[in-house]
Amino acid sequence: MPATPVAVAPSTTADRTPDVTFTTTTSGAGFQCQIGSGSWDACTSPWTLPQQTGSSVTVSVRSISRTGVNSAGVDTKTIAITGSAPDTTISGVSNGDTLRTQYPNTTFGGAGSGSYECSVDTGAFKTCTSGVWSNDDRLSNGAHTLRVRAIDQYGAKDATPEVRSFTVAAPVLKVTSPDPSTNDAILLDTIWQSDRNGKFTFSSTLPSGTSAPDSYKCLIQYPNWTSTNCAPGQEFTQTGSSTSTVLDWGVQAYKNGELVAMYYRQASIRVDDVDPDISAVSVPANGTVSNSGTTIKVTSSERPLPAGVDDCWGQTTSASRASRSRAASTTASRTSRCRPPGTRVASCRAR
Repeated sequence: MPATPVAVAPSTTADRTPDVTFTTTTSGAGFQCQIGSGSWDACTSPWTLPQQTGSSVTVSVRSISRTGVNSAGVDTKTIAITGSAPDTTISGVSNGDTLRTQYPNTTFGGAGSGSYECSVDTGAFKTCTSGVWSNDDRLSNGAHTLRVRAIDQYGAKDATPEVRSFTVAAPVLKVTSPDPSTNDAILLDTIWQSDRNGKFTFSSTLPSGTSAPDSYKCLIQYPNWTSTNCAPGQEFTQTGSSTSTVLDWGVQAYKNGELVAMYYRQASIRVDDVDPDISAVSVPANGTVSNSGTTIKVTSSERPLPAGVDDCWGQTTSASRASRSRAASTTASRTSRCRPPGTRVASCRAR
């Protein structure tokens, strides 16, 4: 049985990765080390502990013979760690502030800090850095709470993160065409249109107290990214290729040269370049009626769009007065989005 080893370790240190050395009088014996009540693992002298985050650590060392027999005794040392975790600071935003941007410019600090972790609202802590926030982290309008904790070079984290509560009131950018009804969705359903051109218009709404941006930039990827200065209500168009099927577009707002708001959307584009096949099913003789409210039935090989586009499955009805009779006619109307193809029977009333 190998002899009990003799371990040497500092009783107090500011180093969070202290070294422990050990020896044994048994020739050819190896060593096993343990941290706290953890597992026994093979080790060699000097043994550098992994980063410690607490105020003390207990280590134990035992000898082991070539045949796997452990020493009867164990040498245990307790090391006090005097280095304290950094105290976090935040500048660039104060409690109660109203920020006119989705991209705060914050600076983090703390004596001895090496890195930082941030939590926004109820989110989990994740690695973050000082400076202007990225697109992935931009904030929506409304109340927010930011928590930041500094981490020193040994991995010790501030146990009391610094907190800031503030409100964001940036310009609100919205796409007005196509399909403004789904502005809260990043990925839209299929958009049907008559060509492969990528195009959109947008609006900019200012919360109370927020001044207008100095400029806007429109971006579109269809299939390659293109950007240009633009304005609310102006249509921005890019010609797509024959293989263009996914449209990405975005709007950026700038104030004093700094990005303050951004809006991003994506949609799948389908081209409908075939006119619907419309035929009459029931039409009064010669297409002339003497009474208003007479119904004309037609069929179409394509379904129209949403209720509200038209009451007659994509058909529009016009009527003109001729003496005492009213002539009814139907004309096909193109829409920017279509339901899946299918034959429908529609009824239109003369007006």
